[in-house]
Amino acid sequence: MKTLSNFLVGLVITLVILLFAVRLFAQIVPVPTSSIPANESGVCPSGTCDLPDTKIQALPLHSPSNWPADVNIDKQYKKPGYYKRRAHRFMKDERMAEAILYASYGLSLAKHKRDIKRLQAYVNQEVYDKSVAFLKDKETEYAGSINTFEGINSAYQVYMLLWHTRTLYLAESLIQRLSASKANITIQVGLAEKIQVLTTKLEEYRKLNAETYYQAGKTLLASASINDKFSYRRPYWYFVLSNQYVSDYKDASALAAQTREKATLYVLVPPTRLGRNVASRSFISALDEQIRAQLIPHVKSLPFLKITMNTSQADYLLTTLVSNWDLQYPGLVTESLEFEREEGEGDKKIVKKAIVKVYTKRVLASTTVNYEMVQRNKQVDHSGNTQSVYQWQTNWASMSSGSRDIVPRKIRVLTEKKQDKFPSKQFLFHESTNLSAYKIAMDMLPLLKRLGSKLSR
Repeated sequence: MKTLSNFLVGLVITLVILLFAVRLFAQIVPVPTSSIPANESGVCPSGTCDLPDTKIQALPLHSPSNWPADVNIDKQYKKPGYYKRRAHRFMKDERMAEAILYASYGLSLAKHKRDIKRLQAYVNQEVYDKSVAFLKDKETEYAGSINTFEGINSAYQVYMLLWHTRTLYLAESLIQRLSASKANITIQVGLAEKIQVLTTKLEEYRKLNAETYYQAGKTLLASASINDKFSYRRPYWYFVLSNQYVSDYKDASALAAQTREKATLYVLVPPTRLGRNVASRSFISALDEQIRAQLIPHVKSLPFLKITMNTSQADYLLTTLVSNWDLQYPGLVTESLEFEREEGEGDKKIVKKAIVKVYTKRVLASTTVNYEMVQRNKQVDHSGNTQSVYQWQTNWASMSSGSRDIVPRKIRVLTEKKQDKFPSKQFLFHESTNLSAYKIAMDMLPLLKRLGSKLSR
């Protein structure tokens, strides 16, 4: 009992630690960004040569007037200990403004001297001065971006500076509401004016970035070829980025829709063909439907690929050929099981025995399929073959001799049933081809994902 009690206590402690770790890492992420692939060749389009070579960073789609200026505190907890732990974590990571922000809110809730004393370790003049010094360092580091638009990274730096400034400003607001006994800190002034300046500057830079991506998209769109769908993919992302900086910027939304349509590859899964040695069965044609059903959930998130039923629209054909299918009946398998159990004691001790025969009948449906991914110009991009075997079986049993009551329940149940009827051939081959469809879909997915997302062949 004591061992069980110790185990339960340890389990509870472990769960509490895990919950605390999850809460701790679920902190405010100051700069979520959208990452979009850049030009694999490293060549920048005209007017966009300051774009990173590997990733194009776009600020999230939020109004610069209220985000990231609104730094939210998780206020669902009413105990100051939670905010002390958050402040400690921020302090450890040298995120002083966030540490003093959370500790100040914790102080506003604290009533006991012990809680107040613990939180005051994070709400004092020294921590506040370090927060101010950190902000000044950032202002010096980003001075170029604040004064002059130096490319797409300028908006990112102004964004960061605005977030840090707003965090410290919110902390100051909380400190000023605290009594002198809880926090006696000399607060500097001027952050509200800085926030207004940075907000205006960020809005200005967002428009400049939107224009940069918009013009880059227009430049590449002018040189795109209707015979090369990949040439429309980079313009599409540039128009998307333009809208991320400024919602509904010019006609970027319409151009993004047009370029995405022109960049999309369509894959057709035509009706399955049957080999010479395969007798015609109407249910075999379900293979192409099964492949489509397997592929669609995986490719629907790809920006530039769709499964189509329109032959004239198709850029690629995923052809399938059932080269062989077969049914095998291995025959009846019989297994004899013996059981025994002692009952009673002394002179009344007896041994009960039982013999049960278990019968198994199986049928195997096997399908062999050859498949290819073929372009319109007959070029084969990928090919393979797969053999799938679906096994159906029925089990039943009979008592040969002995006492039924000593037979295990799972065996005894078999003695109460009869042999199941074999399913139809249509069912068996449907299940077999369904296994083939899954294997083919999983084999084709890597190629389809490359075709549906890459910016060049």
